[in-house]
Amino acid sequence: MKTLNVGLEQNSYNILIDPGLLGKLGALIQPFIQPVESVAVVTDEDVWRHHGAAFGAAMNGIGYRPIIVPAGEIAAGLGNIRTMNVVLLGTLVRTLGLGTLAGVEWEDVLTDLIPGKLLEVNLAAFKAGLNG
Repeated sequence: MKTLNVGLEQNSYNILIDPGLLGKLGALIQPFIQPVESVAVVTDEDVWRHHGAAFGAAMNGIGYRPIIVPAGEIAAGLGNIRTMNVVLLGTLVRTLGLGTLAGVEWEDVLTDLIPGKLLEVNLAAFKAGLNG
């Protein structure tokens, strides 16, 4: 397994790369969710259809609640299928009740990170996920 560290000044994180990563998921996340007994999983309906059973098997008894969103369909309806991840982000923010988390304004974050020509469609995608 390869690990790629995204070294940000605040909130650094690792990206794990491995062909069999899904099968190892339960063991990998177990140390981070104690004592939580279940996790929420926000995913696109097509991704869940293809990988949901493998995900469930990999959770090793950890409870989970899939939140299945037609993110690809929503993004396509907005005119840019590549915004489906932002639809899922909006759904995650809504589902976890993150709203304004520690002073973070999510639309400001998107405005800071997304190039101008793509900003409008990504903000629409975020709001579509946020508003369910």
